Amino acid sequence: MALPVIENCTRVTWNFATYLGVTPRVVQHFLTATSDMQELGDNIWSNVADGIFGPMHQNFEPTSIALLPLDGTSATTIVDNPAPSDSNLCNADGQMLPAVAALMSWRTLVRGPKARGRSYIGPICEQTTSDGVLDDPWRSDLQSAWNDTLLALGGVTPSIALCVASYVHEEAYLVQSASAERPVATQRRRQQQLR
Repeated sequence: MALPVIENCTRVTWNFATYLGVTPRVVQHFLTATSDMQELGDNIWSNVADGIFGPMHQNFEPTSIALLPLDGTSATTIVDNPAPSDSNLCNADGQMLPAVAALMSWRTLVRGPKARGRSYIGPICEQTTSDGVLDDPWRSDLQSAWNDTLLALGGVTPSIALCVASYVHEEAYLVQSASAERPVATQRRRQQQLR
């Protein structure tokens, strides 16, 4: 499927380090008025809170983000993590669960599936979950980290806002609230990386 054209919307892919044969990616969308992708990337790195990928193993620490404006013409810009050795976005340790992810739900003011969003944060570590749910304080810390990040991004100039992008409708909807869900989610395609 071809990428849509959505004004002021940038597709951001978090590129994580490879650990035990698994190389995670998390794709999100942000609305901003800037057309300078290096500036956008720098602002994202400068304003993310520690722990936004907290339940993931610390060896997965993100190395870069790939920014692709959904304008139909621009190329992808890679912006490296400016301080990978000081980064604390992933905080867990111990045994990894390759197909298990924490789930962040993004809510907008628009009803229907086109305006519902989620991010699969994983794979997560065994220590962060029990009986199919994300344990506290991992869940509450993940929630707080994303709340802090969204608030900080909204305060830069020009502001940066997480959004839900509907490729079918070629529209983007501002995220109004975020929720770290108690039940964990499954990412089966990550199991294929272990073959």
